[in-house]
Amino acid sequence: MENKTTKTQNIPVDNTSVDTFPGSSCSKFIKDVTLLGKYTKYKAKQDFFFDTRSERIDEITKALTEFILGMPKLRTDKSAMGRYKYQTLSSMLDEINPVLAKFGCKVLQPPHTIDDITYVVTMIVHISGQYFRSITKLPEEYIMAGKLVRTDQNLQALGGAQTYIKRYALKSMLGIDADDDNDGNLDQTRNNIFKKPGENIYGK
Repeated sequence: MENKTTKTQNIPVDNTSVDTFPGSSCSKFIKDVTLLGKYTKYKAKQDFFFDTRSERIDEITKALTEFILGMPKLRTDKSAMGRYKYQTLSSMLDEINPVLAKFGCKVLQPPHTIDDITYVVTMIVHISGQYFRSITKLPEEYIMAGKLVRTDQNLQALGGAQTYIKRYALKSMLGIDADDDNDGNLDQTRNNIFKKPGENIYGK
């Protein structure tokens, strides 16, 4: 009877061979896979933060230029404690979306969480598949009823902070203005912005 010898199957990992049977080589294989997983996660984070535009931007640039030329000045429909006027996000989108659609563009603003940190992703996408993209970190605190509230402990604060970031990110990406000049208000609150969460930043 012919004797058959069982051969160990080898799997190439980073130009090396690792035996599939348990042993020191198996431990090395597990270590390599773990390192590969960490690198993959790191690479995904790098791609997330540095992906700011499509490879080509000629079509979307042309469309956004025409959008700016055809977009009237946005109205201000809300007052922030009587100090200055601004436009709400919903009102802004009501005015912006029909004009963007006319030139084949659309706004997307999904939240994204990495390592327990939430970001607002703002994308201007064109019918051609081209896009511009920005990422803004969500603030850890948000003002509610004159008090700083942590966004990771209060859903209303979280939603308010997201709306706030979306409005300013969208304004910045499209190059539009929907607020009155409120620089004069900065001196009034400059000494209050570092107060603890829950403190009233407008006085006693």
